[in-house]
Amino acid sequence: MAYTKEIINNFLFTPVSKIQQETVSNNDCAELIEELNTFLILRDAIIQENKHIGELWNEICIDLLSIINSAYSGFYRTAIIGLRSVFEMGCSSLFYLDHPIEFYLFQKENNKADKYVSILVNDYSFYKTKYIKAFDEKIEEKQKEEDAISKYLQRLYGELSDVVHGRYNRLANTNDFHICYDIEQYKKFEDLYVKTISIMIIMVTLRLNVGVDDIQKYYKNTGVIKNE
Repeated sequence: MAYTKEIINNFLFTPVSKIQQETVSNNDCAELIEELNTFLILRDAIIQENKHIGELWNEICIDLLSIINSAYSGFYRTAIIGLRSVFEMGCSSLFYLDHPIEFYLFQKENNKADKYVSILVNDYSFYKTKYIKAFDEKIEEKQKEEDAISKYLQRLYGELSDVVHGRYNRLANTNDFHICYDIEQYKKFEDLYVKTISIMIIMVTLRLNVGVDDIQKYYKNTGVIKNE
């Protein structure tokens, strides 16, 4: 037992502690935390709109904490895999907000969580211009192009899925069998984190007609809405 603990300490706890220190020292982590804080604010807005769907956002926000911890600890691919889960759960929660019967079946009948982003866009026109017009009649004036948000969702879903399914150039540890701080891998995670969280913030603010601080930053991060 003592030998097993030594292995875990030498190959996991010790390197992870060092990686966390290097990550915080070498990167401005403020944006990740600021966006998490914005998510918590939006979670409250969703709970006011529908407390049951708000429960999904409890899960999303806890998952985001886990994702950030994984990235800070050197588990970059694991963090990105978690991002896709959050992305899908966030999109499906907004879908359920507009489809209460589907949500009832998901919650009460334990239906499969199969409202993947690609299915939502292709089968339900999710966040295409005509979909958004149901709750924001001025979207055509705001968006950069027709169906700007739905196109962005599909591109981002593809990027995240490449990591989830192990596309070779998205693998992170093919050369070495050890955990270490890797600035390039961390920046890849950070880029996908910002893209994912920014578009979800925009989607919620449009759907609920709520404001958040520095919304222009999220418009710039995604390029789907014109800067005012």
